[in-house]
Amino acid sequence: MKILHRNHRQRIKSVGFFLLSSFILSGCAQKPWGDPFSEEESEGLRNRVEQLRLNQKECSGQWDANLEVSYHTALDDKKFAGYILVKEPSSFKFIASNPLGQPMLAITSNGKRFQLVDVLNNQYTHGSTFNFALRNDIPEEFISGQWGNWLAGKLDLPDKTESTVYQDKDPESFWYTESVNNRITESYLFDASSMLIKKSLLMSKKGKILAAFSYDGYVSNGACLQPTQITVDQLSFGASITLNLQDIQPVSTTEEKDFLLTVPSYYFIRYLP
Repeated sequence: MKILHRNHRQRIKSVGFFLLSSFILSGCAQKPWGDPFSEEESEGLRNRVEQLRLNQKECSGQWDANLEVSYHTALDDKKFAGYILVKEPSSFKFIASNPLGQPMLAITSNGKRFQLVDVLNNQYTHGSTFNFALRNDIPEEFISGQWGNWLAGKLDLPDKTESTVYQDKDPESFWYTESVNNRITESYLFDASSMLIKKSLLMSKKGKILAAFSYDGYVSNGACLQPTQITVDQLSFGASITLNLQDIQPVSTTEEKDFLLTVPSYYFIRYLP
């Protein structure tokens, strides 16, 4: 297992809940795009997006990497690192380690259920992501979303109801927006030449931003390109988060047990039904 190191024990404690709750955004969406394209131009761009979606089916949907995280607010800066295993669209396992490479905290989720092992405090928390969202006032659409796809800079699954293509201030880019399941809206900023996703916004049906991602540093991961630098900003309390992925490798196969955590019998157990 590939593990990166970090130095401060107290910071590790926040890793799991960073992945589940620290991406909360506030306020109404400020739409960054301009006017819609003509119907003829829009149809051509929609076809390119749908071709990209088809091409992404050939990409490795399972991969792992070393992950470094920087979290900044007006009051605090935190950095930690570890190992992440992803199975798209929604499953991941993240393990944070100490400088000796020993796991200090681990979290897994498949979008519906989660497990969190806090080694420092001998505590195990598990349950439904829906109830975790309710208890912590987090939008359920966000916490149960397609995190595997978001980390890989991929389009979500094509269960959409409508789409619109907008102009960007950069004539070499365009925005593609689609409504998904009448619950959320995904908006992607594409480089028109490479068709790489530069930015994406996740918004509620009421227009509230739930997450904003910026992508850079694309490298090959099997048959596709994947970002290595992901920035999340516009967070509540002025927070910003930077994710740096290193040594990304496709994983040939994963099993359900790969995303299950083993819990010592003496741990305190907290269950969220």
